[in-house]
Amino acid sequence: MIVHVFTANRYHLVPAISKGFVTTYVEDAHHRFILHGSQDLDENLYRNIFDEVGFTEFYFSHSTSELVRLLRKNHFYPILFHAGSYSYFIWSFIVGCSNVNWVCWGSGASTRKSWKSRCFALIKKLIYKRFKTIITLMDDDRTTLVENFGLDINKIFTIPYASGGGKGVKDKISFELLNCETEKREKPVVLLGNNPSNMGYYEKLLKELSRFKGKIKVHCMMNYSLEKDDRYQNFLNLGQSLFGDDFRSEEDFYKGDDYLRYMNSCDIYICGNPAQSGLGAIATCMLLGKKIYLTGKNLNWMRSHYHAKVFDVCEIKDYDTFISPLTMDEKLYNRNELIRQRQLPPKLWHQYLRKIDK
Repeated sequence: MIVHVFTANRYHLVPAISKGFVTTYVEDAHHRFILHGSQDLDENLYRNIFDEVGFTEFYFSHSTSELVRLLRKNHFYPILFHAGSYSYFIWSFIVGCSNVNWVCWGSGASTRKSWKSRCFALIKKLIYKRFKTIITLMDDDRTTLVENFGLDINKIFTIPYASGGGKGVKDKISFELLNCETEKREKPVVLLGNNPSNMGYYEKLLKELSRFKGKIKVHCMMNYSLEKDDRYQNFLNLGQSLFGDDFRSEEDFYKGDDYLRYMNSCDIYICGNPAQSGLGAIATCMLLGKKIYLTGKNLNWMRSHYHAKVFDVCEIKDYDTFISPLTMDEKLYNRNELIRQRQLPPKLWHQYLRKIDK
């Protein structure tokens, strides 16, 4: 039995990922899910998904105390955290979980130069060394974890998530959307991704894109983990002062097909975070044939692993070049490369799951 712990309110990712484990990897291990979220977590969404495949080994937790209780109950099984909070990792050790594993979604790999970050890096190092294994979604994060925290590279594996090798409903719908006639928009829609933790990068991009004021619309993904504090209000004021009514903060949750249609509403996707961020959003934009601007680890990974036709944020120069869409051949190339590269992860996950479920 492998117990997976998900932050379940990430509706654009977790439903598909969790369903994949009980369908694609059903023969590798018995799976049990702890779906952790807020009080308004959409439980019916998950119940309907798992009912379709006859999966019943899932539990919801709406508070830290409920999560701790479930971890204690399952402490003798391998635990696999998919991202998650450091406090949850610590609690798993406190309640006696001895086989704790972690899928790093990027944010925990890097360190910053501030003294607070350096102090917290020592805590992270102690936690990471307690993990039995670590999964990274790209090679750069594997290297960064070793360099920043002195971890044993042999216990870190790079295994991207996969969603059925291109045969799923998501791929069918995205192909239909890609082949629809592009909506004639008065102004191209530029989507900055992928969540409020990137607010500092959003601010920088807003200022850089302000030279196109009046010619583009800018939407910022703020869909989850949003705190409406003073910084948030200052951010809204900045966006509105630079772009007026052409600026929008996207704060609604989108689920299933609605997420695809939401992502399809943009013409250009930009992620200015040099660390790993928003791989799911980037992959969705590739499926939909969007023009994508990236930097840092995301740019390196999409070019080296997927051989994708993506652009460097530094290449944003004149307006006409910036907004010119990909050709249909380029769109199909990106889409097909993404689907082709997703054939490998299931094989790696098969091996990994059998390894830890002992």
